[in-house]
Amino acid sequence: CVLYNKSGDSGNNASSIVDVISQKVGLTSYFLKFDEMQKSYLFSSAKSSQPRKPLTRSTAASMAEIEDFDENESTDQKNEDHPMLGSIFYAEFVTFVKSLEADIRESVVEIYSHPKSKVTVVPAELEQK
Repeated sequence: CVLYNKSGDSGNNASSIVDVISQKVGLTSYFLKFDEMQKSYLFSSAKSSQPRKPLTRSTAASMAEIEDFDENESTDQKNEDHPMLGSIFYAEFVTFVKSLEADIRESVVEIYSHPKSKVTVVPAELEQK
């Protein structure tokens, strides 16, 4: 929403989303989550998805040996992470998340440097019910 919903017509525009994140979580905490994710073992060890060979007995056996070796080598670091997360973090996804974070940071800076000019503040006493 922060990146693509720049319309001031709807109530869910980018500045509203940034305001909610800022009030509920805090922008610093929000961006620290990105940093923590990028420092995690799964994120930093993401492998590029290579075209897979047709499955035969020999390729299946060699893949099983490689996976067993990888699991034995990195068991200590993976114990704290959920087992399904390993299948999500591949090179293209990691690249996407890094570029998404950079784009979100840029949009937040743009939103705060160009505040809405049509904002009207009405005291609660004068607001009609």
